[in-house]
Amino acid sequence: EVRALTFVPDRQGQTTAGGTVTYTHTLTNTGNVTEGAGGAGQSTLPVSVTSTLSGVTTSVYVDLNNNGIADANELVTGNDLTALLAGTPGGAGLQPGESVSIIVKVQAPAGATAGQKDLSTITVTPTGAINGEPASPAVKVEDTTTIIDTGNFTLVKTQALDAACDGTPDTAFGGAVIQAKPGACIVYKIDATNNTTTPV
Repeated sequence: EVRALTFVPDRQGQTTAGGTVTYTHTLTNTGNVTEGAGGAGQSTLPVSVTSTLSGVTTSVYVDLNNNGIADANELVTGNDLTALLAGTPGGAGLQPGESVSIIVKVQAPAGATAGQKDLSTITVTPTGAINGEPASPAVKVEDTTTIIDTGNFTLVKTQALDAACDGTPDTAFGGAVIQAKPGACIVYKIDATNNTTTPV
C-alpha cells in the first residue's frame, strides 16, 4: 500500500466588506488505496479551517456534480469529508487516482476596511491505518483574500473546454478544474467590472 494525497493550488482573491469570494482547489489521491471511505480498516479525511482576520466566515464544499458552483447539498457541515465523498462518481471515498474539486467560500466581515487581508488555511489530515499502512501526512491550501474599497474594479477569469478548437465552448464557463486531451483547447473568459464612479 502507498498512501498519498495532493491538495492544490493556493489562491488569491479580492472582495468588499461583507462580500464573498470563492476559490477552487483539487484534492487528488496519488496513492494506490482508497482514502476517506470510513468504516473498519479504512481511513477518514478530517478537514480543518483557520482564518487570520477576525469575523471572517470560511465554508468548505465538495463539488459533487463538478459544476464549479458551491451548491447547498455540497457543504461540509462537520469536520470530515468522508460523508460527502460517498457521493462522488468513484463511490465511497477517494479512489486511487481520483480527484475531487474542493470549493472554499470566504465571506468578509461587514466591518472590514480596505487593505485588510485574511489568510484562510484548509487542512486535510488522513487518519487510520489501512492494512497496517499508517496515514500519509496532512495536506493544505492557503487562500489569501484582500478587502477592497467598493470604488475599485474586479477581474473574474472563468474557463470552458473547446475540444474541437473551433472557438465555441463545449460547456458553460466556470471555475472548476478542466482536463483536456492533447490537441484540445481551453477557452478563457475574463469579466471586468468597474465599480467606480469614473471610466477606467
